[in-house]
Amino acid sequence: MNGQEHNNEVDFLKTTLINVFSQYRVDEIDNYKGGELIKEAFGKNWKDSYIKDSKYIKYYNKALNAKKRIEDIISKFKKNSDQVRKLISLINKLEKDDDKYICAELIKKTNSIKWDPKNQSLFNNYCEIILETVDYFISYTNRDPVRTYQKCESIFWDKPSDEELKNKNSVAVLLNEELRQDLKGFFDKDTLTNGENFGKEIYNYCKKAFTFVQLIERKSFESHIEETNWCYYEYCIFTNPRERLFCECCNNRENCDVNTSITNNHCTIDQKINRVFFLLVDKEINFTPESSPLEYDGWYKDIKRKNNDIIIEGLKASDFEKEIKKIRTLIKSAKEKFINELCNLGKT
Repeated sequence: MNGQEHNNEVDFLKTTLINVFSQYRVDEIDNYKGGELIKEAFGKNWKDSYIKDSKYIKYYNKALNAKKRIEDIISKFKKNSDQVRKLISLINKLEKDDDKYICAELIKKTNSIKWDPKNQSLFNNYCEIILETVDYFISYTNRDPVRTYQKCESIFWDKPSDEELKNKNSVAVLLNEELRQDLKGFFDKDTLTNGENFGKEIYNYCKKAFTFVQLIERKSFESHIEETNWCYYEYCIFTNPRERLFCECCNNRENCDVNTSITNNHCTIDQKINRVFFLLVDKEINFTPESSPLEYDGWYKDIKRKNNDIIIEGLKASDFEKEIKKIRTLIKSAKEKFINELCNLGKT
């Protein structure tokens, strides 16, 4: 079996088991007739060899354990809003993406779970945040990668090749390597493939990011005629509440003040949680209206206003790793707090 065939079979097993566990209670599947229910769900695709198949056993147990916990919550909490909050908390605490997906799909497809439109909408929005967002989006400029490396040479244990230095921002590459140790994020060199609509994909991934990590240097503020300043574009997308995946303060994007950004404490939750990180390549970043558009003024002031900026120039490699580890910890704790706060907003 090749890789694609393996993935297809795994998807089939997951989908079928989710469907059967969403239609029946655990005790119905667990009793002596359970085997017949499973076989009926698989239909002509059932194989007796599944009983000893490690993939089947793995996903059967995932679906079984998830459904048990779902039924336990539904039986203990009768109010729609309480069920939504507890089930979202359950999904969020699961460590593996696969487990989160199976649990969320079981909840969505279980016929006995019926909520009013408001709480159903809240649950769908929460799931979208938990399942669709990436932990971080890295924004950077590639206008002078050699200079960027020279300013930050001390953070590297090993020097990149000359070809790598010329063709890509090696500091951004190293930053992504450090962040992705225990986070899932967006970095264009790794995520985008040839042939994709670059602007559209940047827009979509920026909206899905939980945090925004931006490398700032003098080149970031340079404006070139007929050339998009992607650093500024990405900053604008992320900080515009109308563009975000979900407006957490009011549960309704349409009620957002489009002129107020996330970094200006637009939302009640965003007043408590930092979701924007600036890493400065240069010790001093000077904004000069003569060389940069005045529209960059708000962006520049936001950078100067943040008290969590990290100045990379002059850092040792070990110190850089420690600083990025702090950011990873902040992102993880912030995301957990964010979901908890969202669940609290759902209380009635």
